[in-house]
Amino acid sequence: MTRFLSFFLIALIFVSGSFAQTLPTPTNLHVVASSNSGTLTGAYLTWQAATGNWRYRVYRSADDSAHFAALGTTSTKSYLDGTIVRGTRYYYYVKSYRDSIESGRSNIANILLPTLPPLPTPSNLTATLVISAYEFHPSVKLKWNGGRGWWRYKIFRSVNNPASFRVYGSTQDTTFVDNSVKADSTYRYYVRAWANDTTLSPQSNTVEVLVTLPYRPKGTIRGTVVDDSTSAPIRNVMISFFRNATCSNTQPVKTDSLGRYTAQLDTGRYIIRAAGPHGSTPGISMGYRPEYFDNCFEPSCATVVALGDSQVFTANFGLSRPTPPVYVTVSGVVTDTANVPLRNARVSVIRTVQEMNFLASLGITPGVGSEALTLEGLGHTRGVMWNGKTDSLGRYNARVIGNNRYIAVASKESFLPEYYNNKPSVELADIIVLGTRDTSGISFSLAIKPVPNNSIAGLVRDSLGVGVPSRVALIPARHNSIPARYVHTDSLGAYSITGVVEGKYFVFAMPFSGYGHAYYKAGAYGITRKADADTVSIVGNITGINIGVKPVTSSGLTLVRGIVRTNTSAAIPGVEVTAFNAEGDIVSIGTTDATGAYMLDAVEPGVIAVAASRYGYNDAQSSVTIEQNLYTMDNVNLTLVSDGVTSVISNVAPNSFALMQNYPNPFNPNTTIRFDIPFASKINVKIFNVLGQEVAQLVNDVVAAGQHQVVWNGTDGSGRSVASGIYFYRLNAASSADGSEFTSIKKMLLVK
Repeated sequence: MTRFLSFFLIALIFVSGSFAQTLPTPTNLHVVASSNSGTLTGAYLTWQAATGNWRYRVYRSADDSAHFAALGTTSTKSYLDGTIVRGTRYYYYVKSYRDSIESGRSNIANILLPTLPPLPTPSNLTATLVISAYEFHPSVKLKWNGGRGWWRYKIFRSVNNPASFRVYGSTQDTTFVDNSVKADSTYRYYVRAWANDTTLSPQSNTVEVLVTLPYRPKGTIRGTVVDDSTSAPIRNVMISFFRNATCSNTQPVKTDSLGRYTAQLDTGRYIIRAAGPHGSTPGISMGYRPEYFDNCFEPSCATVVALGDSQVFTANFGLSRPTPPVYVTVSGVVTDTANVPLRNARVSVIRTVQEMNFLASLGITPGVGSEALTLEGLGHTRGVMWNGKTDSLGRYNARVIGNNRYIAVASKESFLPEYYNNKPSVELADIIVLGTRDTSGISFSLAIKPVPNNSIAGLVRDSLGVGVPSRVALIPARHNSIPARYVHTDSLGAYSITGVVEGKYFVFAMPFSGYGHAYYKAGAYGITRKADADTVSIVGNITGINIGVKPVTSSGLTLVRGIVRTNTSAAIPGVEVTAFNAEGDIVSIGTTDATGAYMLDAVEPGVIAVAASRYGYNDAQSSVTIEQNLYTMDNVNLTLVSDGVTSVISNVAPNSFALMQNYPNPFNPNTTIRFDIPFASKINVKIFNVLGQEVAQLVNDVVAAGQHQVVWNGTDGSGRSVASGIYFYRLNAASSADGSEFTSIKKMLLVK
């Protein structure tokens, strides 16, 4: 311990000194108010300085020019301070810096934004139920007093629960129409004026509306579905009816053995879709292509059927099969981590997560029947298009249909399963894109299952207690301390993970179809945010960890697309994306691919919240409004910020290793640690207290050359918040090129 403390004192003395270097002092600092569409966004600073290999640190003082503190850093000659409030005068200056060296300070600039007059309190709020004459579609029209000005209004709504209001929409007018109400539900509303998302007026009076519909006349839609090429009837085709006014789906029906269907529906205007069966039978392995009436593949060109009172309308379909399949071979080798071939390892080629989600949005339960298998070392698996075992040399040859996209997994008892390409879980698996030629080199290297004598078991179930077959992830509460583990449940939703390293974990379920993903929280269902989840301390054999999931209620026609990136614009694969309606129901699910792109199928109109969740990142959410009869919404993009793992600032290789001073410092509770790596290296970043005891390990991985950063959130290795005080952070790096090593230590201060 004495040697360890001496090491820290020497390091502290070393890092406190600096060589005399001169950096340019910024000049001509100016600050102006910044706004967007009339809404204040902050104070915008600009300055002048020579260009070079340095950055700029902005300092700020509130109400006087004597108590400055570091505010932020930038590599450009401008900075937006988005944290100012009206009525306070702010003073700023800027310095150039590189590592621990700073220039002189610039001139001081200041700004004062006067306070605005009080926001009006909305009053006399009224709600009127409106029923459209022909479509019988209900809506609620809100109206209130408050006038128009520089402010806007937020509308708060609750559904069948007077204690649970959510922001539903906003407007600059004093009227608002809620088009997403449903019959036999009670809606409550109040309104508040707001400015800059931080200032809200007192709320208006609360109004209540019970949505009831008058008797609606009925009509009948019927027809026959046949194979386009043979005219043979097709059974079990899912026929869906979407009300044109809302693009919402009524109860679908299926065709009988003669391809016939009939449905009695409320009068109105409908879009009709026929989705044929899917299976692994040769010739229809990817099923019939879904079709909209009349002979159209997209809802935007569908013929709208106007169904009148007592009318019988005939809508026939002729579905086309895909072109005759072309079979190709996928081949590779399965070895252990020592490159020894594994005999009798199980290899499976599976439908992609994206395809499974799309099929489920059509009302189909995908991947069942002959596609559902129990794979040794993995568990119950759906969507299996081919599976087989390796020979004595670890080789396999899979015959699958070409011109398609798949994922592949290898598993074997006593080994951890692995997806191609060296991926631990299905949502991270590389997608194998096949054409008309054979593909080789789809190989796997399996690691032996850990041997610690700890385990966890439980059930994935819905609110009725029905087991839901799923993929289950065991995620360490602290990153990079323990690898995550992945298994599948059995066909009844039960799971068990053995050989678990002692520690604290989140438990995460990803159902194969029909349900949204969820974290474990005792007694709860549909917990999609890690921040709301419980952690589980695994010591010994833990049982009864049951994960509650909620169903996906896909009932619309809109396709929502976007990309999920990091705050440095890097694409993030394997992100679970979920769409919620205004009532909090899950209406669609998706998973990002290697480019960060996702698709949400069958989303209904109205206000939709799109949420993204991924291990290693903080959750993110965006709200969009889908208008009626809008069939595609693009560019619903989200940004995830790392919650502790490294992120790349620049891929340009620096000249040498370097560990920068953390920022901010002092801090509470988060601080960012930057470091330079000149070539690929095995690095380790740890936090120590003043006694030299290890508090947390932030990074233990091989990273590429470049400028990197990692965030410490002020917690120890078990996820517990640490006390205020002095801490040290240490970077150890070992070059992958020549074996050279680098160590650096710096001090930081946590103040709560």
